[in-house]
Amino acid sequence: DPSRQLAPHVAAAAATRKRSAAETREGMLRNYTTIAFRPELQEMTRLYFAELAAGKGPSLINCMAGKDRTGIVVALLQLACGVHRDDVIADYLLTNTAGDAEARIAAGAESIKSVSGTTDMEVIRALMAVEAAWLENAFAAIAERHGSIDVFLAQELGADASMRDRLRGVLVGS
Repeated sequence: DPSRQLAPHVAAAAATRKRSAAETREGMLRNYTTIAFRPELQEMTRLYFAELAAGKGPSLINCMAGKDRTGIVVALLQLACGVHRDDVIADYLLTNTAGDAEARIAAGAESIKSVSGTTDMEVIRALMAVEAAWLENAFAAIAERHGSIDVFLAQELGADASMRDRLRGVLVGS
């Protein structure tokens, strides 16, 4: 719901008027400590996990840049399904190279320019990229608030052991 909060990369862009690419990456690192706790994202994720666990077929998950909120939701889903954390991080990092990265950056640049006025391509590239440390920061914030990602999955997203078994059955295959 964009009326509630801006997409993380757009929120960071709004603060980049005079920031360097390095300062922008630091801002993204900080942003990742709060994304998983956004009520609207948690609500959507609970519904998404329930639909997936019900085995209702293929799904598509998308957001403005397809990397921050989407990256966290997909990472949490992968963890709920038992994917090794190193593999989750590696998959997340594919954002930087999969598909037509230059077209994705160019598309994001338009919204970033309209919000921040920046035309600094190094700042725009920093906003449209992902870094392992960002996702690790999200995981650390979750563990700090809830004791573990497993507890967060169960308490906040409804992905208890039973749902996780159903998710694995539907998504992982034998």
